[in-house]
Amino acid sequence: MIMGSTGYLGGKVINHLLSPKINVSALVLQKSDTKGLESRGIQIIRGGLTEAETILPALKNIDAVITTASGFFNKKKAAT
Repeated sequence: MIMGSTGYLGGKVINHLLSPKINVSALVLQKSDTKGLESRGIQIIRGGLTEAETILPALKNIDAVITTASGFFNKKKAAT
């Protein structure tokens, strides 16, 4: 599973993983546009790193997780 798959770096990781022998899934936010991922055969799992109730179900039958996700903290709060 790729977390951060709709971003620049996540997209690059997916390009390297896609093959007939590897099933790739992506944890994406509810509001994310996933048409490009779906058209490439990537399984979409809706959820987020800050949505604890989505993490465990998303990991079912997953062998590895790669995350390129960042910026999920409130930057304004973190700076104070």
